[in-house]
Amino acid sequence: MCFELGLHLALTVAIALGGWQDWQKREVSNGLTIPVYLLGIGMAVGRMIVAPSFVASIPLIMVVFLTTAGMLGWMGGADAKVQAGLWGAWPLAGMLALVATGVAGAVVMIRARSWKARLPAIAVSAISILVILVLECLVILLELN
Repeated sequence: MCFELGLHLALTVAIALGGWQDWQKREVSNGLTIPVYLLGIGMAVGRMIVAPSFVASIPLIMVVFLTTAGMLGWMGGADAKVQAGLWGAWPLAGMLALVATGVAGAVVMIRARSWKARLPAIAVSAISILVILVLECLVILLELN
């Protein structure tokens, strides 16, 4: 429990810093995104080695899909690395971040009336995983009582 919470806190901080950069510059440094991405790959593969199952394969499948999406230009490189890293390291946060980014992107495109509207996706991801982290801490506090 402590290891997972520490990992989730570290991911939240790294992605929040990336979200701030994304909001300010519309660009995120590789120094923030590559460690998240490598951690996600390592944890997704490790999960499959330790306890291979269909459910354990879903994060790995999503890492491969999101990596491919980034390489094909369907999403920004930093966005793809962060999303893939989240799916591998913290699948619940990855799922929420992907859904939140999709909804926010749809709203931005509808409001701008353009398919080319831009969204600071990592900032949206950072907000969504912060919500998950807070809820996780509340659950832990409730379990302690």
